Amino acid sequence: MPSILGAALLAAALTAAPTASAAPTSAAAPVPGYRPVEVGTLCGDSSSAVAMNDRGDVVGRAQAADGTYRGFLWRHGRMTDLAAFTPTDVNDRGRIVGYPTDGSGG
Repeated sequence: MPSILGAALLAAALTAAPTASAAPTSAAAPVPGYRPVEVGTLCGDSSSAVAMNDRGDVVGRAQAADGTYRGFLWRHGRMTDLAAFTPTDVNDRGRIVGYPTDGSGG
């Protein structure tokens, strides 16, 4: 699925890790200090990362099985569903900022 590949490549561009411990997993030349990581989805077809902190936490939006998009936090290899919340950034303490997408306006 092209959309999952696109999400994985975006996440790879955002996910910092030493390259000495892993060989590159794509045909493109690796960027020193980074390695590609597939963050997955929430049982849908696509996801997109929007921000990453120095600890490797990634936030973004992913498609759920019902076709809706939901916010996510990817930390230590595990994706957490943030429900009707669209994250815009995550700081080095792991605090996520964003906005609700459930119509609450708050």
